[in-house]
Amino acid sequence: MLIPGLTGLLAFLLLHLLFLSTWSDLFAVRPWPGYEAATASGIVEPWFVHSPRSLWLTRGVYLALGLVVAQRAGNRPPALLALWTGAAAGTIFVWATTTMRAMSWGWLGFVLYPLRLLAPVLAGWVLSFVIDRVRARG
Repeated sequence: MLIPGLTGLLAFLLLHLLFLSTWSDLFAVRPWPGYEAATASGIVEPWFVHSPRSLWLTRGVYLALGLVVAQRAGNRPPALLALWTGAAAGTIFVWATTTMRAMSWGWLGFVLYPLRLLAPVLAGWVLSFVIDRVRARG
């Protein structure tokens, strides 16, 4: 279960590096409604939930990873739990080592941010399960 966990961690850290390097050109161009001024002034930091594009990219990556890990592991939930644990460790690491702690969520971000990555991992698992059922019938 080490490989899925490291994959989840590495994926999140690489996504965060992508956000840091391309935030103003790619992700801050279309901020959440009502956050245009804050994003333009640089108050909104590069983070996976701070723009619709960054959120959807992160969800897509973890949905795909959930699908791949489920297919490789034979739809075993422990492998998916390891993937999500690695992703959660990545969010907590980045959150704790940047100025994210100073945001209005405070310590609640420590709990809520990793939970936001659980849904796409589970969706990838469900998609893998559906694919397996379709293959078994066809």
